[in-house]
Amino acid sequence: MTDLVEIYSTSEDSFAVGYIIYQNKDRLFTHLVDDQGKLDGYLLFDSKMIDGIETKTDYLKKIEKYMDFWGNISIGDSDNEIYKSKPDFIDLIKYAKDNHKIVTLSTSFDYFDSITGFVKSYDDEKVVIDALNQTNAKIFDQFEIPIKDLVTLEIESIDNFLLGYAHKKS
Repeated sequence: MTDLVEIYSTSEDSFAVGYIIYQNKDRLFTHLVDDQGKLDGYLLFDSKMIDGIETKTDYLKKIEKYMDFWGNISIGDSDNEIYKSKPDFIDLIKYAKDNHKIVTLSTSFDYFDSITGFVKSYDDEKVVIDALNQTNAKIFDQFEIPIKDLVTLEIESIDNFLLGYAHKKS
């Protein structure tokens, strides 16, 4: 992996920490690190939503020390080839559908513009999500989201794994 980075979005109060897997003019794909220094899920950004990237900050130095504490623990299928293949939104949506993975899709950095759940169906223009209630881990509705409106897609995060576990048990 490359250097640990802070990725700042166009939302003033939002940033992510992780390792950049790939970046081009349209997309930035990262392996996230949570605020406790544990490797987390993957996050694909629309590059228009990136305001800046910082390296070697005091915060990152602290997170790296936390990471030393945890060692090289990873969750999910982080060694899957999909994460090395420079995926776009449609690639990760297909992977999530085919492998019954929970995703969190966002159309902005406003909390109310994101939905978490299972990919019910998709085509080149839209994705249909069986949305999971964060409170009780049960499917509560379906949402159709235009793929062109996506600004982030999170997959294989600790939060989504826990929600999936609770969903299976409910």
